[in-house]
Amino acid sequence: MGKPHGDVVLPTVPLQPVAVMTGSQDQEGRLGFADGQLAAVLVHLDDAVHEDERDGWFLEAGFGPCSQSHQPVFGSLADAQA
Repeated sequence: MGKPHGDVVLPTVPLQPVAVMTGSQDQEGRLGFADGQLAAVLVHLDDAVHEDERDGWFLEAGFGPCSQSHQPVFGSLADAQA
């Protein structure tokens, strides 16, 4: 069961560690699953080039309910799961 969000119950989004071939220092990633299906690929921003967003989690790819017209950067994995 997921978390309540107003009148809607959001699914729990388990995260699985994965290495991502980004071509930069940003290689730590997580696969996010919703209802057993891949919903998101997150990449930890570790490269100094990211300045203020460094140490955040970038939505590299989102599917279904996680699909976005722009890819946000989350401050933490908990923020990304929410």
